[in-house]
Amino acid sequence: GKGQFVRDAGLYYISFFGTPTANGTWGWRWEGHHCSQNFTIINGKLSGSTPSFIGSNPGKVQDDKSPVNGLELLAMEDLRGRELARSLTSEQMQKAQLKGETPKDVVTKNVSKINEALVPEGIRLKDLSAEQKKLLGQIIIEYVGRARPDFAIQEMKEISTTSEDLIYFAWSGGLEVGQGHYYRIQGPTFLFELD
Repeated sequence: GKGQFVRDAGLYYISFFGTPTANGTWGWRWEGHHCSQNFTIINGKLSGSTPSFIGSNPGKVQDDKSPVNGLELLAMEDLRGRELARSLTSEQMQKAQLKGETPKDVVTKNVSKINEALVPEGIRLKDLSAEQKKLLGQIIIEYVGRARPDFAIQEMKEISTTSEDLIYFAWSGGLEVGQGHYYRIQGPTFLFELD
């Protein structure tokens, strides 16, 4: 790349926080272009795998000369989010639809601390049909499933105890492939975004 944002797909960093020990409390981060994975170890056990960011630009590789032609890194997150948005009735969509222009990036951006005032918006889980709730669960599994299985199961158990009044799905933008769109799923202890 050239200009202000020089991108190097092979440039990654590993950062350690604290002193890595078998039974200690410490953290580490793997970070580079369109990727940031953070892990927290407390008393020798994985206790957190967030914040986590995986990006893709373009969303789908369309280059006949490329060995990864057709690859869509975030395919399931995008597909399931669009399926859920399309399944909403007009009344449900009025609740889910974010006001204003469709965000051009994830709302939380690349900042050191997320704005704690990010008010949950959209339609509540309790206002979805059984099939729509299943779709929302599949989306959450896509995100949480990025962590190793034993930890992902623990995270899903914690999320599943959250009241349906406190989980929101918000949508903005077009419903067709290729149209700009954004969604987020937000609860009191988690936030998933796709743009």
